[in-house]
Amino acid sequence: MDKALRFTDRVLAVTGGGSGIGEATVRKLTEDGANVVIADVDDAGGKRVAAEATDAGGHAAFVNVDVSREPDADTLVRFALDTFGRFDGAVNNAGVGGPVQRIHELNTGAWDRVQGIDLRGLFFCMRAELKHFLQLGRWRDR
Repeated sequence: MDKALRFTDRVLAVTGGGSGIGEATVRKLTEDGANVVIADVDDAGGKRVAAEATDAGGHAAFVNVDVSREPDADTLVRFALDTFGRFDGAVNNAGVGGPVQRIHELNTGAWDRVQGIDLRGLFFCMRAELKHFLQLGRWRDR
């Protein structure tokens, strides 16, 4: 199979797609034929990556999603369906590092931010995505 056609007609979401590893992932997926939903809290970065992907011949759309907010995970899936007519998978990439400091000096707010994005955000997104796949009959609930 032609590598460039591997994701043709597939719709994939990339959380944290407005910069860094997420941006590189968006670039690769659109090059391989995917329609990509770029989900990020950074409007400027997300819109820039979507425009660059589209200018390069790909299909991408940006939606402002804060993965640490439970309802935003459902927004992500709904946006993919409304924009591209389907939703096939995700690269749940959004994440942040904590401040570089000794644990006894780390404040609770900084710790909560990391946990909210890196753990709860991943959980919220996977739950919304899996509910969608179960409704389509693509996964069996065991």
